[in-house]
Amino acid sequence: MTKYETLKLKKSTLQALRLLSALTGKSMVDIIDNFVSAELRKAVDGANASLQDEVITEPAAGKLP
Repeated sequence: MTKYETLKLKKSTLQALRLLSALTGKSMVDIIDNFVSAELRKAVDGANASLQDEVITEPAAGKLP
């Protein structure tokens, strides 16, 4: 069973969301869900990339390399 919550949006965002829903034939809930999933994927990929780019200069205290 899918549970829903109330979400506050700016009026301009709601208007754009309604237009996008009408143009694509997708529900507003699906559009928001797809957007959040894509943004989360980008954030996780970016975090993983920055972790890979870090150079470890000293081993953590008490831990062997």
